[in-house]
Amino acid sequence: MGLLSPAEEARLAELRQDCGAGPVGEWPRAPEAGGVTMRGRMGGSGAPFSLGEMQVSTVRCR
Repeated sequence: MGLLSPAEEARLAELRQDCGAGPVGEWPRAPEAGGVTMRGRMGGSGAPFSLGEMQVSTVRCR
């Protein structure tokens, strides 16, 4: 959302039309929030381990 907030409204409307969405202000799908488990490896090649969880939000075009 931080990347979208400074964008010009006309440009956002153009991009929404390109992905097949309706007019500005009409969401094709409701925003979703959830969590993902972050995985890591020691030195990039070791056994994978759970690093922790991170909260994510998404808005998808159809």
